[in-house]
Amino acid sequence: MSGRRNGRRKRRSRPENPTAADFINTNPTLHNLPNQHRISRDDLFSVALEEANVKLRSQAERDGLTGVGNRAYFDSRLAAACATARRSDDPLALLMIDVDHFKPYNDQHGHLAGDEALRHLARVLSQDVRESTAVARYGGEEFALIAERCTADAAERLARRLVAEVANDELPLTISIGVATFDASVDDDPSSLVRRADDALYVAKRDGRNRVAVSDGSELRGA
Repeated sequence: MSGRRNGRRKRRSRPENPTAADFINTNPTLHNLPNQHRISRDDLFSVALEEANVKLRSQAERDGLTGVGNRAYFDSRLAAACATARRSDDPLALLMIDVDHFKPYNDQHGHLAGDEALRHLARVLSQDVRESTAVARYGGEEFALIAERCTADAAERLARRLVAEVANDELPLTISIGVATFDASVDDDPSSLVRRADDALYVAKRDGRNRVAVSDGSELRGA
């Protein structure tokens, strides 16, 4: 009856804080490494653990619906970009993008069609920008692009191109974009840049949608 109680085999309790050795002993691939490699197995475990952590961080920063960055990703990326722009004096542009009349589209076609439209727009935005440009879903039907080393003129051209591409796309939707470029004299923190881009977006929507508006320091103008 040794090792049994009430007809059942006793189970080993798992350690609350598993060590590298615990991980190796429960992983057949690592457990069967030749003797000459056992010294480096802890290092191998550390590498595997770091890779897993990187993957988890990446998943935590992705928007579940569209696959682009989520709001947490946007906040951290913009803070880092603003700090770099202030330190290096490199240009930095922020584009705030809103889908025009999205609620009526959702009401008419249903939420599943609305979700697919957002996924499609996310793909369009991601495919038409530089790899270094961060694309994020800011919330609801609003997206944002963080374009480092991008001048005001280049950001305006990019915004115009995106508006035209979506208007000519297969979906019966348009977008409006507000553009602002980082200015160390007025942007004390990232929220100031967001506010100016958002104000420009409001002007674009007020002036008829399917267009671009630009914040030039304290000035707002349609583009």
